Amino acid sequence: MKIFTVANSKGGSGKTTTAFNLGHELARLGKKILMVDFDPQASLTNSFKVELPQDQIYIEDLVSKAGQGRLSVGDAIVQPKPNLFLIPSTGALGNLESELKGPAGLVRLRECLKGVLHLGFDAVIIDPPGSSDVFMSMSLLAANEVIIPARPTDTDIATLREFVPFIEEHRALNPALSIRGIVLNQVQSSSKNAQFYLDRLTEIGLGSLIFKSSIRSAIDAANSLAYGQCSSEHKPKAPVSKDYQELAQEVAPWL
Repeated sequence: MKIFTVANSKGGSGKTTTAFNLGHELARLGKKILMVDFDPQASLTNSFKVELPQDQIYIEDLVSKAGQGRLSVGDAIVQPKPNLFLIPSTGALGNLESELKGPAGLVRLRECLKGVLHLGFDAVIIDPPGSSDVFMSMSLLAANEVIIPARPTDTDIATLREFVPFIEEHRALNPALSIRGIVLNQVQSSSKNAQFYLDRLTEIGLGSLIFKSSIRSAIDAANSLAYGQCSSEHKPKAPVSKDYQELAQEVAPWL
């Protein structure tokens, strides 16, 4: 079972949209996927548009001092769609930040996810916040691989130059961690624009990490989340829907 963190320390990179669509497309390929919302903004949870029971167990319940080792991770899992499962979160996750900062707290998500090893998932996809905070660190310590969505812009490339070393620092506590690749996201139709930034990434030593698949800029991808749908459910013939399908086909053989 692979555990991916779809992460970028900069907001606006399309992290949650990428995670949401990748999870859906892998599920549509027949993979059993568990998605974990580990962002206090709960954007991934809200994107599913599912009605949760009043006694729902959330990720913050599992990793809190009161819940660790006392709650079953299986009881927190809901199934919004075929082959697609979710551990939801709420804004209450943010209240745990100070509690989780210590060495014991930082590995609680990793320990929690050990409880899903016997449930037959092909992959776990974690959606952390778009910042280098305690929740991001916990996500990196729980993951095997990192998928980094990044826009082809100067600011996103500048962020990557800091974020990649930040990931590498976490290998001291998680030697299994590696960067699976960088997904160029919100790519403009101009091939010259994309090639310019591909060349920039190559110049700073990140060219070998770039996925063959890239995601074109399209309002359809963002709008689909408002309906609780992935892009290919919302607009099957949209070019961006094909992009997410190709990304999933690139990722699927690694599971």
